Amino acid sequence: MPRLEDEILRTISEARVPSVFTFEVCAATLHKQAGEVISHARMRLALLVPLAAMSFACTDDSAAGPRRVASRSALPTLAAPSAPTASNQPRGLAAPGNDAQLVELAKKAKVCPWSGQALSEECAAGIAWTNANEGFTAGRADPTLVSLLEDTDERVRWLAATKLHAIGAKFATERPLAERVVAAGEHETSGRVGAPLGVLLADLQVEKTGTFDRVRAIAVKHALPQLRASLVANLSRKNPGVSAAFELTRELVRDPEKDVRLAAIGAFYMRGGGKRPEDTCQIWVQNLDNEMDSDVASIANELLSRWGRCQAFYGALLESQAKRLEVGRTDSARYPASLAQICEDKRAQPREKERATELVHKIAENKTLDAEVRAAALDGALVCDPAGGRDFVKKFANDPPALLKTRAIDLLRPKPR
Repeated sequence: MPRLEDEILRTISEARVPSVFTFEVCAATLHKQAGEVISHARMRLALLVPLAAMSFACTDDSAAGPRRVASRSALPTLAAPSAPTASNQPRGLAAPGNDAQLVELAKKAKVCPWSGQALSEECAAGIAWTNANEGFTAGRADPTLVSLLEDTDERVRWLAATKLHAIGAKFATERPLAERVVAAGEHETSGRVGAPLGVLLADLQVEKTGTFDRVRAIAVKHALPQLRASLVANLSRKNPGVSAAFELTRELVRDPEKDVRLAAIGAFYMRGGGKRPEDTCQIWVQNLDNEMDSDVASIANELLSRWGRCQAFYGALLESQAKRLEVGRTDSARYPASLAQICEDKRAQPREKERATELVHKIAENKTLDAEVRAAALDGALVCDPAGGRDFVKKFANDPPALLKTRAIDLLRPKPR
């Protein structure tokens, strides 16, 4: 089976798809892809990473501008980067020194219509913009693309942000360019531009360019949740040696905005916590019972069990899930998925695997729980109990919830060799 799971994880972590012109990452599409992964018996557990963290890229409401963020003071923002005046140097497309070929391509591409959060990839001018790489790599186009980030037209800014992320180099390490990218982020009010601009800000080497304090302020206070979420999803991974970036990501797990919380809790999985594995595991442990957001709690359970470096904390996870089940709060398929992962982990202790098996059975048998959660537990039963799992699943082949019955029958069906 192709490792579609890896492709999903990579797509989420980098907030991109193969074509930069299709920057939009749509959770609905990813859920469909995930369904293909989990249609296989062993992989048919809950989606393994927080797709919801990228859901901001699938809604049309961001075009209207920023949403109010509870308990946060937005940074002072402009309606858009200021238009040229008699006392100003021309900016954006009109800035002096721009590469004429890039400017001409951008002028043609900016007439392409929006398709959700991205400019339509069926537009010929947009395709030409995406494919124009010869002579523009290795940072040669960076000054022009940074200038385009300062244009008053959100389409031009979107084109600049996505292409600079795709082919840029110097902007991430040279302070004058980096500071202009940060200024563009501070002033941005378009939800459509916010998501790719957040990824672009994360590309900055914040210590080398001296931009961390300003980037941090954007991550904490900016009025666009799309921008903040895509920034926090990538910042620590792109700056793995910067302790302050790690601590900022940890802080934002408790952010008032849900998109930001989900982006932060998932950010540690994709190499964002690679240099501080014990701290990463501790963050997930601290959020196993997150009272602020049940999605953060379920994701913390799954990532802790899946990461492969948190075996010392399996006991805490198992204890948390036992208490959760006692009070009827096993409300996500991620919980049995995380138990199945412990059973599969060769480094887990036998007693931990036995406890996980017991909990998986109890979840499947608990008729007060959602049918999808119980169905995921059936998958877990086969993983945790290879010898007796099929006999256990047979008990549910006539269970009243149609979903549970269908899942049991499907799991018992002989698989093609």
